[in-house]
Amino acid sequence: MMAETMKSLSKLLLILTMVLIFTLACKKDNQNVHTIAYSASGDMWEVSLANNLTEKNGASFYHLTFIYKGAVNDLHEIAHITFAQGNALDTQVVNVFDISYKEKRIREGKYNEEEATRLGTLYLDLKKKNDKEFNIEYRASVVNNEEQNILKAIDTDRLFIIVQWKNPQGEHKEILTIIDRKKV
Repeated sequence: MMAETMKSLSKLLLILTMVLIFTLACKKDNQNVHTIAYSASGDMWEVSLANNLTEKNGASFYHLTFIYKGAVNDLHEIAHITFAQGNALDTQVVNVFDISYKEKRIREGKYNEEEATRLGTLYLDLKKKNDKEFNIEYRASVVNNEEQNILKAIDTDRLFIIVQWKNPQGEHKEILTIIDRKKV
């Protein structure tokens, strides 16, 4: 009797496990079908935007992922990169400086953390960066105390992007435009 009960419980557990695995697999496939991403590619940079916003301190943010197409060692020569984006709602600029620039500003008594945050300034150790990806956070626009939908703005218009950087070979600029969505 005990052996039959254990056998029945084992079968039931096996069936429940299979149903759970099947349900999760279907759910995962369904989520992938509905994931939309925005992207653009230029000569030296690729950029992408996932269709999700993140919440932080009561505000929404979206993230653009920039990937440098050159060699990672090329980034070690860059002292400053500007990632600018503009859309139907607003324009935002994020400046990325090598950490040595922040150290220099501190030595000169000219560094102000509040100002750097307000102006969208990031300090990274570009000289030691071992990947070609930059994840830049932008705040979702607020108009008349109402948060605007960046994804809808891109759908109805576009997202215009400018990447500027300076290295020993000179100053460089690439313009990218996201005008449509693609399934990923």
